[in-house]
Amino acid sequence: MGTTTIAMLLYREDGSVADRYVALNPQAVYGADVLSRIQAAEDKTCREEMYRQVRGILEKGVRRFGRLLQEGESLYMVLAANTAMTYLLMGWDSVELGRAPFTAGHLSAAVTEAAGDVRLCGWGYHGGGACLRDGGEGRDHTACGSGHQR
Repeated sequence: MGTTTIAMLLYREDGSVADRYVALNPQAVYGADVLSRIQAAEDKTCREEMYRQVRGILEKGVRRFGRLLQEGESLYMVLAANTAMTYLLMGWDSVELGRAPFTAGHLSAAVTEAAGDVRLCGWGYHGGGACLRDGGEGRDHTACGSGHQR
C-alpha cells in the first residue's frame, strides 16, 4: 500500500499470479506525500475519510478475489505499508508521527472490522503487516501471523 498506488496480487498455491487489482490511493487528495496526509489527519473528519477510502479500495480487491475462490477456500492478504500509511489504514491518530522525536506507539497488534465477514488483523514494525481472512467472529487468525484468535 503506497502513497500513490494500492496494488493487490492474488497468488495460486503454486506461487503463480491468479489475478491483480490496482487502484490509485484515493488519499492523494490530501497531499502527495505522507507528511501532508499526517497533517490532514490531525482533523478527525479527514482521518476518518482517509480510513474509509483505503478500506474501500481493499474491500473492492478482496471482493474481486473472493469471486475466484472455490467453496471452502479462504482468502489471506499480506499487506506492506510504511508507518504513516499503516496508521491511516487503521484509523489511528497519526499526530505523533509528524513530531520530533518520531514515535509510533500503535504498531502493536490490533483487530478491526473491515467489511462483512472480512476481519483485518494488523501487527508489525516500520509499517506493519496485515492479514485479511474471510470469516467472522470465532475464527482463528494465528495463520496470518498475528497470533490472534477471535
